[in-house]
Amino acid sequence: LLTCLYQVLHYDTLQVVASELSIFLRLMSDIYAFFVALVSILFESALRTFGAQNGLALTPPMGWISWLQFGCQTDCSKGLKNCFSEQAILDIAEHLVADGYRDAGYIYVNLDDCWSSRRRDQDGRLMADPIRFPHGIKWLGEELHKRGLKLGMYTNIGSKTCMGYPGSGEDIEKDAETFASWEVDMLKVDGCFTDKSTFSTKYPKMAKALNLTGRKILMSCSWPYYTYPEKPPYPLIAQHCNMWRNYQDVQMNWNSVLKIIDFYEANQDLLANFHKRGQWNDADMLVIGSPKLTNDQAQAQMAIWSILGVPLFMSNDLRTLSPALQDILLNEQLIAINKDPLQPMGKVVKKASFAIKILHMKEVDIRSPFIVLVLFNRDEVARKMIEIKMDLFSNYNQQMYLIHDVLNKNTLGYLTQNDKYGRSKFEFHVPPTGVVVLKVYPMDVDLNAPVAYSVMWIIFCLFLAISVLKLVWRITSNNFLTDAVLPAAIALLHARISALRCFPTGEAIRSILDNLINSFQQICKMSTVAETNILQRQQSIIQRRQLLVVFFHFIPDK
Repeated sequence: LLTCLYQVLHYDTLQVVASELSIFLRLMSDIYAFFVALVSILFESALRTFGAQNGLALTPPMGWISWLQFGCQTDCSKGLKNCFSEQAILDIAEHLVADGYRDAGYIYVNLDDCWSSRRRDQDGRLMADPIRFPHGIKWLGEELHKRGLKLGMYTNIGSKTCMGYPGSGEDIEKDAETFASWEVDMLKVDGCFTDKSTFSTKYPKMAKALNLTGRKILMSCSWPYYTYPEKPPYPLIAQHCNMWRNYQDVQMNWNSVLKIIDFYEANQDLLANFHKRGQWNDADMLVIGSPKLTNDQAQAQMAIWSILGVPLFMSNDLRTLSPALQDILLNEQLIAINKDPLQPMGKVVKKASFAIKILHMKEVDIRSPFIVLVLFNRDEVARKMIEIKMDLFSNYNQQMYLIHDVLNKNTLGYLTQNDKYGRSKFEFHVPPTGVVVLKVYPMDVDLNAPVAYSVMWIIFCLFLAISVLKLVWRITSNNFLTDAVLPAAIALLHARISALRCFPTGEAIRSILDNLINSFQQICKMSTVAETNILQRQQSIIQRRQLLVVFFHFIPDK
């Protein structure tokens, strides 16, 4: 029972809203809450050792960074909205909220280099530029917090920042106290103008100083980047940083993005060893919105960053972003893949040709019952065809897999050894510098087992499917499932029917079941839930998870 609950209640992509909860439901919730509390207590000390020892960034952080949009643009003669200023930052914050980015997970608003005055105040403390940030950083943070966002700041481990502003090199403790007093939530610590041999003392010193302030501040380090091409001391870095830049700064062009992708492929085994809850490799910013990227390239960066499990920080002008690019950045399923804390870092597992790479994220836990594939075409001119066959999943020892197209939100069917029960291969045409993203659900079905073909058994199978649809109709009559639910819900429904040996060989029966599934899908697509604030979102997620206990209570096991 606990195993079932553990799977159902943690599966965030299954989002169902309920208006009432039964006594059975509340009892099961209490059992689950006790179980989670017990696990949390037993492993609390271990969790505290995660990156920077602050308990933060248990999933890859998300947000927006000023650097590529505003850089060090301190000339505000054309207006404060057109330079690096508090007014421009508040404009971005408004769009993060109004356009749905905050609710999708983009909650950090990070001020990069050039935010400060050229000098410290009379007490030797950092202070914001008085012209561009007239209300000060604490006030700006309060404004962001009112909007449900978090404030991120920038400093440097050397005597001055990369752009020549005051650094924290000799004032680490004092600056940590200043950032905490401003109620900063995240701090990027750069590595300019200092000897890299001092990193092993200065970065840990900053992490300790931040923790001693009593405020939890997520720490982003540039440590590995400045040691490259020498091998960085990742065990030490992971102990003191929540996330770390590995490679060159991303630029607003495709060639720069491609170099980062190649770096992660070349070093994937090393990087994966230190990539986990509270400590993440950082592939640098999403440049989606740059005119130098096509929409396919923007989609490719979003998909590959998601399967790599790296932080998702945009650096663009949200005020002018096209609807198509907004949809890419707000793709619920890609974000869910990225934020799954139990999924390992995606790796390149196959090269189908000189141009096609398959990035693969394997399942590791019952809470993530799927495999993710990104089919990536490096070719800048030609569309490439790739076949997906059973041999790609030989490690999973299953006879059937349900294939779902993430970007087109379309369930494609079953992959099997032959065409008797499904399809022996799926062909995908990947656009130049583009991707196809698949979720693959292993089906726990023995296709060699004898199948009951009696009329009564077929009627029972159809009755079961209709009963499930009827229950779903009751659920969706008041509140509706979001698009992110569909692939997982359909996959689980398929799996349940298959496990009951209701997977028919007859084309007529299969057609009936497929029609039922399609009806289920259309019901789920009728509407979506509007969640206006973070508290309501948290409450609805709890209700959605709890309802699934009742939902699966009515579906017999194998």
